[in-house]
Amino acid sequence: MSSTQSKSSQRRPSGANRKAPARGSRSNGAVIVVGVVVVLVLIVGAFFILGKSSSGSSTSANSSAQTTPAPASLVQAVADVPQSVINQIGYNSKLIKPATAVNGVSPLVSNGKPELLYIGAEYCPFCAAMRWPLVEALSKFGTFTHLNLTHSSSSDVYPNTNTFSFYKSKYQSQYIDFQSVETTTNKMVNGNYPTLQTPNKSQQAALNALSSATSGSSAQSIPFIDFGNKYWIAGASYSPQILSGLTWDSIAGALSNPNTLPAQGIDQTASMITATICKITNNQPSNVCTTPLMKKIEATLGS
Repeated sequence: MSSTQSKSSQRRPSGANRKAPARGSRSNGAVIVVGVVVVLVLIVGAFFILGKSSSGSSTSANSSAQTTPAPASLVQAVADVPQSVINQIGYNSKLIKPATAVNGVSPLVSNGKPELLYIGAEYCPFCAAMRWPLVEALSKFGTFTHLNLTHSSSSDVYPNTNTFSFYKSKYQSQYIDFQSVETTTNKMVNGNYPTLQTPNKSQQAALNALSSATSGSSAQSIPFIDFGNKYWIAGASYSPQILSGLTWDSIAGALSNPNTLPAQGIDQTASMITATICKITNNQPSNVCTTPLMKKIEATLGS
């Protein structure tokens, strides 16, 4: 793991409930690269302990999680960042690391489409940071409904980072199938974060397939994103620090101003995620995937 990468919320202890992670450090200032290399074997081990459902991501019957619907105007502001702004910001692979390619693994497909699998937790500030570009990127391929608002833990690093939650959300697309697992809440109960969801058997199988094809350092990291078993990301691509103290509306509004740090971090990451999705959809839809910026980013991805 890079020396700039925090060991806080990105580590995932095993067990039905997560204990509060130890505090860690993260680099300061402008948008930074989060060096992300993980041992997927260990990730699979953690998820295997969690996974108890045979079909669909299971939800804890004891969960007392409260959901606050995200206003449609907020979701629209994130989904409709002007292309002129995205082009102006561009993409720097030295700042926002490309997704890592995987070879020799069967494609991950669900409902006849490539699957994008996200695994995170509501307490995790790095997951909070990555949900913004995920919503922005995925909105180019389909539509979210029932997105909720949440924030990261008040007792972790980068406390109370405002974000969306994928818990109980829905996503429809003709190009890709998005599956999400929010493993825990953001509020501790008796020193633990109560369980929200656990990966199902097919999700564990996807992680197991990736683990057999990759290796890395000794970290278990969330957020974890699997692009159809062809590419993966673990950890955050930019620092949650740039969202510190900002409201949901402030973050969403900043995305259309290329001179703001949230736009630099979130829009660049969204462009990287968009290009990676384009790689697994055979560059469909063409109006999204064949722009000069997308071609530039796709060239940074392995095959």
